[in-house]
Amino acid sequence: MTDSHQDRAPFHRAVLNALEDGLLVIGDDRKVRWYNPPALARTLGIRQTNAIGMEFGSLLDTYFLPIIEDEDSVQLLHRVLENGADLPPLLCRTRTHDGTRRWISISSKQAFAATGQRLIKIRDATADLNAHHFRAALEGSPPVVVFVQDEELRYIWSYNQQLGGSTDASIIGMREEDAFPEDAEHLTALKRRVLETGKTVRAAVTFTIAGKRRVRDLTLKPFRDADGTIVGVTGTAFDVTEQNRVEEALREKTHELKKRMDELRCLYTIAHLVETPGMTLEKLLQAVADTLPHGMAIPGQYRGGADHRRRPGLLSGGRSGGFPLETEEPDRRPRRTGR
Repeated sequence: MTDSHQDRAPFHRAVLNALEDGLLVIGDDRKVRWYNPPALARTLGIRQTNAIGMEFGSLLDTYFLPIIEDEDSVQLLHRVLENGADLPPLLCRTRTHDGTRRWISISSKQAFAATGQRLIKIRDATADLNAHHFRAALEGSPPVVVFVQDEELRYIWSYNQQLGGSTDASIIGMREEDAFPEDAEHLTALKRRVLETGKTVRAAVTFTIAGKRRVRDLTLKPFRDADGTIVGVTGTAFDVTEQNRVEEALREKTHELKKRMDELRCLYTIAHLVETPGMTLEKLLQAVADTLPHGMAIPGQYRGGADHRRRPGLLSGGRSGGFPLETEEPDRRPRRTGR
């Protein structure tokens, strides 16, 4: 069986039409000789019947230049068209008639020197630019993990898993029992719940990574296809191990500070009690017992015994700190003196 250009033409045409990039071949007369309709129909809304034989400058004036928002890009494209120079990929910010904003890349180079034909490539670079910005934002943020899993909970995309010796590429195709064997049961249960209910799940989960236990704040959401059908799980996770340690240390310090403040308040109150005129020993011990912070005690029945109770008027009375109001007033009645 002979292999001719005619035999291969349908195959070549199918391959070119499947490309995401829009391609145009421009002749030495600056007219469109060929292009792949599907890609340019998606990018600029060009139909084949309108393009073949059309002057390239008119094509740009009709379909591309009117939607470019940056006037500098428009002027640059005009100059390139006039002098026929090569154009490296130029990103143009565009806005279509329906208000959609996109980034379109256009480039030009001589393809066939003998014939003077040029190859023009036009592509929608919005997704690439969004992905670049997404990665740049992640790289400048605290450690964050992003991933996608299919319905069988196999990892199909992963970023920044921080798996020690493993990489984001090596986790692709794995399930939880492969990637996180010690925590697989709990992780699988959380993700199955998302698949079954379609609801977001958030939980603090402990992972074993490179032999160390790490805590991640995990958020799981359903991954849906274009029809809205749940086809997997997407997730983000922040490593909060150090944050938890700092918060725990702060709680301990706060607790210790409160204990010291209670002890100082107790000492201040006792000093006031001692200086109160007419204070009896029994009342002093009872007031001290009532003032001591929890955990401190004095011997005898003054703390926890049958006589341990707050007597009316012994504490407070409009002043903070537990100061006593009931005191022994000195007897100021005239005394009879002997003759």
